[in-house]
Amino acid sequence: MIRRARREDIPLLMELWEASFGDSRAYISFFFEKRFSPQETFLFEWGGRPVSMLFLLDAQLQHGGKHYAVKYLYAACTAPSFRGQGVMHRLIDFAARSAAEEGADCIALVPASRGLFRYYAGCGFQNAFFCETLQLSRKEMGQLAAGSAASGSPLAVPEMAEIRRTVLQPRDHLAWDTAALEYALEEHKFSGGSAIGVRSGEQQGYCLFDQQGDVCFVQELLIARGAADSMFSALMKESDAHIFSLHCPVGLLPFSNRAEKRAYGMLRPVSPRAARLPQTLQNAYLGLSLG
Repeated sequence: MIRRARREDIPLLMELWEASFGDSRAYISFFFEKRFSPQETFLFEWGGRPVSMLFLLDAQLQHGGKHYAVKYLYAACTAPSFRGQGVMHRLIDFAARSAAEEGADCIALVPASRGLFRYYAGCGFQNAFFCETLQLSRKEMGQLAAGSAASGSPLAVPEMAEIRRTVLQPRDHLAWDTAALEYALEEHKFSGGSAIGVRSGEQQGYCLFDQQGDVCFVQELLIARGAADSMFSALMKESDAHIFSLHCPVGLLPFSNRAEKRAYGMLRPVSPRAARLPQTLQNAYLGLSLG
């Protein structure tokens, strides 16, 4: 049976999450305390237990001056003994019909691995969101900083929201509301990451990053035009890494000739007005995928 979740399902949903993803109980509890909503949770029940689940979180897609209501599909998983039986496909179809009935235009997701792009294509999703990834040495970062002495400051949600509006407004992108931004920032810090912002006149930007050994992984980097030197100066003061691995919107950075452009997220239209949306988006950006 497919149904929406109830609060009394939480212990079994947490068990399913742990068995599927291997996350710590502390991390799983963090999600269920901060972001869980029974109305947004769909599960496939067998023998009185959930054997597959997914979450649909509210977002908005901005494209060419138009706005589309989006459901972001997160943490889709199936118990190992039920995989390969079409359970998740049926659950996604049910959730898509429900989302359409409630006024959504499309469902977005970020496949957890490259191999899952093919699986989700079989569920009606199409490549729609792209990013660039780039690795820079510390020397190259210093060249980008161009002698700037800017320092970063702790990133707060209002500042984060304003920078996202400024930087992403000209682009096709998935937009999150304040509650989603607050959770994403908390989740990033809970997982051991750091976040800094820079602001000097119109030069503004922020980055979310996590250092592992000699590599600083920047999960999201957003900077207004002309702010690269300040942002990289601030980042180098926060991290002593020798290598910086950057993830950002297409065309945002210098060295773009070295950057690797790749598909990052997918979209399944569920309303007539969004039927051709995946084909008309231009290098659409999806950040803060929560995992």
